[in-house]
Amino acid sequence: MCSIHGCLKLAAWRSATLCRMHKSRLSRLGTTKLPAKKLHLSTLEHRFWKKVIKNGPLPASCPERGNCWTWTGATLPWGYGKIGEQGKTPSAHRTSWEIHFGPVPDGMFVLHYCDNPPCTNPAHLFLGSNGDNRHDSVAKHRHAYGSRFPQSKLTPELVRTIRRLYSASALQRDLALLMGVTQTTISSVVTRRSWKHVL
Repeated sequence: MCSIHGCLKLAAWRSATLCRMHKSRLSRLGTTKLPAKKLHLSTLEHRFWKKVIKNGPLPASCPERGNCWTWTGATLPWGYGKIGEQGKTPSAHRTSWEIHFGPVPDGMFVLHYCDNPPCTNPAHLFLGSNGDNRHDSVAKHRHAYGSRFPQSKLTPELVRTIRRLYSASALQRDLALLMGVTQTTISSVVTRRSWKHVL
């Protein structure tokens, strides 16, 4: 048996007084006792602050709120920072909100005044619903519309041509065949339900 008090393991070999675990610990650490556990400082907040630079750019949309705090850690494809926590990857700006103001209520989103996705400055953040998020995106022209929409078959020039031909009495179905789109698309263009930004 191992000679260490409380250890019930068999000694490594007949002439030995220690089990394999204690013999290994003695050779690695110089003692059979476990080392004292180090204080684990890798909390979410600690890791958050290691990845933030407070002297980021001054946003044109809200200079009165001060500089952006730029996230230097991992980012999502669309530029928002992310930070891993217990198998989840919350966004860095949401984590900043929770550090400074507490939990985000269910159904709410953390939005940016500054329109800078990697910004984590709490003065640049506000809460809003999913609808508020979409309206904010549209108001700031960050959503996909017109030729910015990946599946778009039309361009601003084609839209102007469609409207000009339609006003000259061309039929929607003929315009649809000509442009390679549906009649519904042509209807949306000529009634300005879509491509509103094109004059």
